[in-house]
Parts: sequence; C-alpha cells; structure tokens
Amino acid sequence: MMDFSTYLYLIGIGFYLFISSINPQDFMNKVCKFVLWVFQFKIEMTKEEIQDLPSKLIIVSSHTSVYDFLFSYMIYKIYFSEKYKFELVMKKRYEEGITEICKKIEPKMDIIPIEENEKEFKEKKENEKTTWKRGGMTKQIIDYLKNKDEYILGIAPEGTRKCVDKIRRGYYFIAKELDVEVIYMGIDYKKRMIKMEKVHRIEDSWEKEEEWFIENCKKYTPLFPERCFWNRDEFLEEWKKEKNI
Repeated sequence: MMDFSTYLYLIGIGFYLFISSINPQDFMNKVCKFVLWVFQFKIEMTKEEIQDLPSKLIIVSSHTSVYDFLFSYMIYKIYFSEKYKFELVMKKRYEEGITEICKKIEPKMDIIPIEENEKEFKEKKENEKTTWKRGGMTKQIIDYLKNKDEYILGIAPEGTRKCVDKIRRGYYFIAKELDVEVIYMGIDYKKRMIKMEKVHRIEDSWEKEEEWFIENCKKYTPLFPERCFWNRDEFLEEWKKEKNI
C-alpha cells in the first residue's frame, strides 16, 4: 500500500503532465477568468468589441491599489492579448534581470527601457533637432513607440497609489505626439464591475482633457476612494457620518 508522500508525488507528476500538455496561453486565460470569477467581477465588454478598436491604443485608469494593475493585466490577457502587444515601462537598470521573467509570464509583453538618469538622457539628445520640450520619460516612450504598428499602453495618470493633488500629463502628450486614441478603463470595486468607456480622441487642451479623465474616474468606485483628490472630501464626509464622528 502506497504511503501519503507517494500519493502526493504521483499527483504532482500528473499535474505536471497536465500542464505540459495544454497551451500555456489558454491555461493563463483560464486562470485569469477563474480569478475574476472568484472576485465576482462582471466584465462589460466582448472580444468582438476589442477587435473593432484602433491598432494603437492608450488605456488610462485611476490607480489606488496594486489590485488595479493585476485586474487590468487579467483583462488584457483575456480580451486584448490576441490583438495587441502589452507595453510595459521599466527602468533600464531592471531590464536585464526582469525581461526574461516577464517574457515567460507574457510572451507578448514588450519592455520599454527608461534611462534612469534624466540628465544623461538629455545630453544624448542635445545635438538632435527636435521641438519636443517635455520630460525625459515621456520623450523616451514616444521615441520607442513611434515606429510600432500595433500596441496597447496602459497608464495611470496619478503616477502613484497615494493621494496626489494633480494628474500627470504624460499620456496626453504621448497621445498627441503619436496621434493615438485613448480609452478609459473603469474598475468599480463596489459594483464589482470592469468596463471600457468609448474611444476618445484627446482634447485640444490639457485642462479639458483633465476634466474628461476626472469625469470618467467619478463613474467608478476605486478600492481606496480616499486616495482620489477629486472626491476625497466627499468620501471622508460620508465616512464620518457612518462612524458617527
């Protein structure tokens, strides 16, 4: 009679053979669908709708938690990975060690290496003829993507999970320089819903574009509403009422 450790060993071999026999991409799709099912998220989009989107696209969203990135990646894997490459911005000093790991997790992931020292980056560009006057990171992303035919770039304009008092304008200038359309992806943790808004061509001024972004943000409840400056005061007032403070 086999002991318990032998049973575990045979189960492990069986699981390994099962994993090896299936398509890794199909397996990851099923894992992502299972996780979203466990968290009871309703996805309000279809693969058919994704196929009708432009070949180059910037997705923006509010960012208050690391879960935002994880759920966004799952949506990419299930709905976008057949059509788009996933562009990931990363500091160049991390590129060598992490790129291979990222490629194994997501073969269609493309790393955009960013020069960490902005002064050195500007020195490399000082002899080039350019009318660009924005920050180093934004310019590097534009240079990397300008000759790409098909991609999806995800950006959280707040730039951090903490509460900030203004939104960074990087995605606006990237979209403007590359003539790429933008779409807002809303993750509502209260309604357990993930939805894509309509494709948007950037406004003629940053002030109008910022209004568009905040207007979309307000449609969805983030995991930590107190980290969003546009509704922080309102959230805190409701919280005080609930706590009788």
